[in-house]
Amino acid sequence: MVEANKFTGLRGPERPAFDDLRQNSLCGDIWLLERVAEKTGVRKDLEAVFNGNQEIVDDIMSLAMVPCLTQYAYNRVARWQRNHKTPSSRTLTPSVITRLIQSVTERHRMDFLKLRAARLGKDELWAVDSTTRSAYADSLAEVNWGLNKEGMML
Repeated sequence: MVEANKFTGLRGPERPAFDDLRQNSLCGDIWLLERVAEKTGVRKDLEAVFNGNQEIVDDIMSLAMVPCLTQYAYNRVARWQRNHKTPSSRTLTPSVITRLIQSVTERHRMDFLKLRAARLGKDELWAVDSTTRSAYADSLAEVNWGLNKEGMML
């Protein structure tokens, strides 16, 4: 993570820059996740899967960051983007997110997993958790509180 060396105390303080007029010296959580994605090859793999379409890759990167950083549901992404500089420059409204997710095919997913698996070293192990969480309830409130089909709280 050589880029971190640019942010040593050698420069004076700067204000946040959300355009390209000034150097953005914020070393926050989004910046860190972007560096991790570049270092691990996630961004390159997404670019390969989506034929270099930067808009889709940036949208997917932004959506991947939201639950990690905020614990928000996707219906709050557009509001969150107003206060945070995300990889995606377009506002990710619920309808935009729905269309994006529907455009991702099983072929895209499998190609991405193959590219990720190809990056493994000799002594590394990689697993994918595909478990789902089911809820059995008569009302949304019961689902929110984790009522299982036997009526017991989880």
